[in-house]
Amino acid sequence: MAPRQPASPTFLKNPRADIILRSADDVDFYTCRSLLSYASPVFESMFGLPPPVNAEDGDEIKGGRRVIKLAEDSIILERVLLFCYPRNVSVEPVGLQDVATAVMLLSTLDKYDMADSYNCVLGILRTSPLVKDDPLRAFAVACRVKDLHMAKFAARFLTRSKAHQTVDNWNPDYKCFTFFDLLRAEEYRDKCIRALELKDWKKMFPFTAFHKVGPDGEWPYGECDVFWKEAYLNNVADALRVNPCGAVADETELQNPLMGVQCKQCSNIANSLPTLVSAYIERSIAKVELNLGW
Repeated sequence: MAPRQPASPTFLKNPRADIILRSADDVDFYTCRSLLSYASPVFESMFGLPPPVNAEDGDEIKGGRRVIKLAEDSIILERVLLFCYPRNVSVEPVGLQDVATAVMLLSTLDKYDMADSYNCVLGILRTSPLVKDDPLRAFAVACRVKDLHMAKFAARFLTRSKAHQTVDNWNPDYKCFTFFDLLRAEEYRDKCIRALELKDWKKMFPFTAFHKVGPDGEWPYGECDVFWKEAYLNNVADALRVNPCGAVADETELQNPLMGVQCKQCSNIANSLPTLVSAYIERSIAKVELNLGW
C-alpha cells in the first residue's frame, strides 16, 4: 500500500525541500525550513535543536532529510503550512469547511505563534456563516481546545434560542463544557450588549461633515447633512442587540443607507465607515471578560 501524500502538490517530494514534517497520521510534508522559520518562531526554534543521536529517540533521516514528527493531523498541518508559503508559491486556498476544523486551525496557529495567520482565519470566520449558524458547536470546540478568544466570539452569537435549536443535534464536543459555562457565556454576551448600549455613537461618528473646496473647485463644499450615517448606525445598533460583534457592521443588508451617496467626498467616507465601526465595536467589548476557569 502506497504511503499517503499531502493534498497540496506544494508539499510533495521535491529537490528544494530540506526538511520533512510528519503528521500524526503519518503523512510526510516536504518543506523549506527557511520559509517555515520566517513564518513561525516556534518552527525556527524547533529547527535549531540538534537532531537526536539515536533514531529511536525521535527524528529519523529520509532521503538525506531530517524527519520531524508533529502532533497535528495532516488536515490541520497542511493548512498551517500553507500559511507559511508565499501566495505565488502555493495558490491553494486555506479552506474552512466546518467550524471544528476552523477552531482547531486557530488553536494550532496560536501554538506555533503565527499571529498574522491567526488573525487572518479569525477575520474569515467573522464574515463566514460557520460560527453565526452554529455558535454552540463553535463554543464547544473552543472549550475543547481551550481557545478563549474563539469561545468569546462564539458566545456573542449564542442566544438562548440558538442553543435550544442545536442542542438536540448531539455532538461529542458538547461534553467539553458545562451548564455553568453556558450561563457564563450568556452573561458575557449580555455584558457585551450593555457595554455597546452605553456608547455615544453620535459623539464618535458625528452626523455632519465639512468639506473644503476640491482641487478643481468642484461642488459640493461646506457642510453636508450626512443623514445616511445616522440611518446606518441605527441599523448597526439594532443588530448589536442580537449579535454584539464587529462583524455586524459589514453585513450588506445594514449598509443600504450607505448606497448611492451623491457627494463624492461623503461617498468615500461611506465606503470606509463599516470598517471603522467594526473596529470601534471590537475595541468597545475587548475588555469584557469571560471566565471559563481554564
